[in-house]
Amino acid sequence: MKRILTICAVIAMTFGVNAQVTTIPEKIDPNDSLVLIVDLNQLDASVEHIQNLVDDATAGMGVYIWTWNPFNFPSGHPKANGTGSQEWKSSNDTMQMTDMGNLVYKFVFKPTLAEWYETDAATCYSRGFSFLVKPKDGGGYGDPDRKSDDINIAIDPPATERDPAWMFPARPELDDVITITYENFREDTTYLQDLTAGEVYLYMECTTTDGIKHKVTNYFQTPSNPELQVPYVGEGLFRMRFNPRKRFGLPADAQVEQWNFRLRTDGVVDGTEQIPYLQPVDMQCQ
Repeated sequence: MKRILTICAVIAMTFGVNAQVTTIPEKIDPNDSLVLIVDLNQLDASVEHIQNLVDDATAGMGVYIWTWNPFNFPSGHPKANGTGSQEWKSSNDTMQMTDMGNLVYKFVFKPTLAEWYETDAATCYSRGFSFLVKPKDGGGYGDPDRKSDDINIAIDPPATERDPAWMFPARPELDDVITITYENFREDTTYLQDLTAGEVYLYMECTTTDGIKHKVTNYFQTPSNPELQVPYVGEGLFRMRFNPRKRFGLPADAQVEQWNFRLRTDGVVDGTEQIPYLQPVDMQCQ
């Protein structure tokens, strides 16, 4: 057990950890194999369905990956998530993760991530990688759920294939976790170069299907709202993550027709404050 924990610690220090998830390699290449490591200790056990998952894992029950993105295998396929008439209650044995000890589990996608999903690298880059983990019987059908929350991971294409700023997922739903990334170190516009902490903000607007526009803060006042300051990661990289339903305060029945996110600096509003890469996303064009 001690040796397993030591290995996990080395993995965490060498490859980086996003709280509950580690990938090897850290920068995912769809044309290579991928080792996914999930640490249940890092999940929010105050949530009932997560505590149920942790209880089952602690009791020695197997943990399974359940994945639908970049491709969701249909019922009956050898890599379908579940089997039988109630698939959620009977995970496919092919999807069982390897127990590394101390509630840490891994799953290996090979020969390459793209080939495992029977798709191509371009699809992996555009759709990202989504999954959750669960015991073989995930509950449901009147029983309490036993699972992690959905976990979404962006797969960044080579830098030459994208603008310095982008959004993931490209067409987010209200309950997704949206990631806005700005690689200022790749900025060609002279007056936008060498930005640092406290200089980048995100204006947020969405239009719901009833035609109403929702704003967190007026564009001109965006720099006065500290919640809209995009965190500076370091080495010219800015990144912000948020849940849009919570950030906009939208009701459960709301549906979005268009997203409009705009990056800007804290400078004077004369056009030069705009960081012009994110474009409005019309959800009707899906």
